Amino acid sequence: MKISCIAKTVTIAAFGILAIAPVVGRAASIIPFLTNPVNPSPPPSNVNTFQDTDVERILRPDGAGGFTVVTSGQLQVNDIIETAAVWDSVNGGSVAATVGNFTYDLMAYSRIRIAAIANCVGTLCDLTFASGFADGQTAAQVFEADPGPLALQPFSAASAGGTAASQIAAITTGTSLLFAAGFGQADDFWTSADAETNLNLFAGLPSSSQVGVGNFGLSQIGPGLIVVEDNLIPATDLITGLTTLHAFGGNTSVFGLEVNTITDWLVSSNTTVKFATVPEPGTIGLIGLALAAAGVATRRATRQRKEGLV
Repeated sequence: MKISCIAKTVTIAAFGILAIAPVVGRAASIIPFLTNPVNPSPPPSNVNTFQDTDVERILRPDGAGGFTVVTSGQLQVNDIIETAAVWDSVNGGSVAATVGNFTYDLMAYSRIRIAAIANCVGTLCDLTFASGFADGQTAAQVFEADPGPLALQPFSAASAGGTAASQIAAITTGTSLLFAAGFGQADDFWTSADAETNLNLFAGLPSSSQVGVGNFGLSQIGPGLIVVEDNLIPATDLITGLTTLHAFGGNTSVFGLEVNTITDWLVSSNTTVKFATVPEPGTIGLIGLALAAAGVATRRATRQRKEGLV
């Protein structure tokens, strides 16, 4: 999974200010790193790229309030695509190591439900997704945590208990929610055109090639440690062809399980997301002070020139 974070141009680029907002129990936070990018990769000059390792499996409602893991047969309406992710690099640097002045891990958990299957040609169909969470809105959650049991070979037998359930728990328990993305506005979407619905074919996917799956445009859902700019990122619905503006926009693809990944998971996957952060209140305050200081310095320099001092 790759995430590109587009920080607003009003942030640190002009002033070199870092406003650290620590997560409880942590020495540092990734928040300043997201709102004030370092090691930018042009163009544009304020984009950060996040690379992760992520895995997926299919859950099917069992009619008794629970779910059954499905590995064969055809995808069905109301099946849930469950995804767990751990970011392992940022701008070419290891997430589990120190980047700038910050040490952190980034993790994500996603559940999207198949709301409709249409326009099938054989087993290739158009899929429309909705939230797979209990709130009916959330599609994915992104967390921050100290490097822990998922830091190395995150979805292997030696990682966080060696089961899908225990690895999901390691992501969602005892971590700090940075933000959640989901279906908060009428034009938010997650769709896939001509998607393969025969699960029997997924087991044979090579890990060396990716298969296009879908596009999404989503809103920020609920509170989090990071506020994301709304209606800024363009995203195209693959079924309707319409391009609209969202807080999050991106696409997904899948491929065969990566080396050492446990077979609790069906496939590995890759997601690209773009979003723009809103500066923290503390950052905005410091920027205001910087602007004020710059104004004072300008006035002082102007006065000194008028007085013949410079």
